[in-house]
Amino acid sequence: MWRLLAEVKSRFYKWFAFPRPRRELENESDVVEIKKHFSDNHETYGSPRITIDLNEARFSISENLVARLMKQSKIPSFGKYSRYQKKFPVPDNTSKNKLKQEFSIKEINKVGVADIPQIQKCEGWLYLSIVQDFESRRIVG
Repeated sequence: MWRLLAEVKSRFYKWFAFPRPRRELENESDVVEIKKHFSDNHETYGSPRITIDLNEARFSISENLVARLMKQSKIPSFGKYSRYQKKFPVPDNTSKNKLKQEFSIKEINKVGVADIPQIQKCEGWLYLSIVQDFESRRIVG
């Protein structure tokens, strides 16, 4: 048993003394540069932008390698954010809410509701105006 353990021990030290591969050493130095550029840009750059920065800094590196090294090093990359959606103000020419959520009207032709849907046709857009009586549910105009 001791000879077996001695053999395993000798293999470990042979492996431990063996020089590391050149590509592994290059990857470590690339990860250091990637982390530097990532932190310099407020930790928001992904692999495409970091690749451009590294190539401008005279590092010859591909985007796929940067993406792989970022993934292995657990450096987060963020996708594109959706743009801010502009909120349009409510126009002043809208009519006031005269019903005030009171939907128990019992008189015919007293209150009407309207809608103007847009219909796209080959010639262009058509606008259909509909006025409906609130109580009888009939189309008035």
